[in-house]
Amino acid sequence: MAARVIRSAFRTKDIVSRIGGDEFAVILPQTATSVARETVRRSMSCPEVANGQVSIAFGIATAKDRDQLRDTLKLSDERMYREKSEQKRSQPEGPEDQGGGGTP
Repeated sequence: MAARVIRSAFRTKDIVSRIGGDEFAVILPQTATSVARETVRRSMSCPEVANGQVSIAFGIATAKDRDQLRDTLKLSDERMYREKSEQKRSQPEGPEDQGGGGTP
């Protein structure tokens, strides 16, 4: 489902690729960072993400040329993990986290 959400948010000229279990890389050729941010915002507001069916985090980084791609992918990966951590910290605690409800 995450792949469908991601693919629906990006243009046909963008390259969407699974790079690991639940990790994807998206390359937006000749795209300004502001456009990438808007695309991510649009992805985060899609119904599957908004209602919690899909948990998704993005990291945005820009390469000026193909020689920078390796470093750019590494930077975007670091930013994605930072975003994922921030999302976990901002989630409301469930009953099991509040001491009510589990069996000892």
